[in-house]
Amino acid sequence: KANLSVKKIMDIKWRPYQIEYFKAIEEAQKRGIKRQLIVMATGSGKRLISVGTSKQFNRTLFMCHREELIEQAYFDFEMNYPGQVGIIKGPRFEINNKIVIASVQTIHKRLDRIPKDYFDCVMADECHHYLSVTYLKPLDYFEPKAMFGYTATPTRLDGLNFSNIVDEITFEYPIERGIKEGYLSHIEAYRIQTQIDISKVKRVAGDFNQKELSRKVDIPERNVLVVNKYFQYGSNRQAIAFCVGIEHAIHLRDVFRDYGISAETISSKTPTEERKLINLSFKS
Repeated sequence: KANLSVKKIMDIKWRPYQIEYFKAIEEAQKRGIKRQLIVMATGSGKRLISVGTSKQFNRTLFMCHREELIEQAYFDFEMNYPGQVGIIKGPRFEINNKIVIASVQTIHKRLDRIPKDYFDCVMADECHHYLSVTYLKPLDYFEPKAMFGYTATPTRLDGLNFSNIVDEITFEYPIERGIKEGYLSHIEAYRIQTQIDISKVKRVAGDFNQKELSRKVDIPERNVLVVNKYFQYGSNRQAIAFCVGIEHAIHLRDVFRDYGISAETISSKTPTEERKLINLSFKS
């Protein structure tokens, strides 16, 4: 099975920039860079290249922070390493595998059950989240031969940087290049002017205070404006609205419904099974 799975990875027709990535991380490893940050635009195949990267290591830990990402990662790795992928999540603790997909929220509580050098490769998906204590703990604990952090957004609004978890950005594939080379879709963006003044909203750690911002933004007339602009620019298209907080998401959802548009809300409080059903409905 192992030989067949590696053959699957080797048979992938890699895009030119993905080949650049493999050369870049190999060059960095030769220079002694153990902790590498990979910056690639959403949709450019970060998880696929992580599958390709894992073939050079005996045992790889791939950490995710959300249920959907864990399931997607498990599917991608299992496709190439059938029967060799385990999961650390909730009650599951399957570490005797070539590939282990782990929930950060679970593994940080179970580090005492895993030797520091157990994995010779550690990968952090969406690693711009890994600057809190919970997320930093496993990265500080493990002593792998190589660590890779993958992100599309290396700049955080709170001003924190990645210098405490990585040594160097070794490869970048920005969205502008992806669009120019035809691998990513062109973006058509509209900026809607409102009369809401948020200049006096306080900032916490570089970001807006959520409660104050919500009081300014989550108001009926503005939510109605959002829906009207949806009809103007995106009518009959699927849409995703990112909101200030959970209450704002619920209020905006209700306005869409009032206007006859089927809408659902997903937040940190949405039960896992309900979240799956909503995502499945959105994709269908």
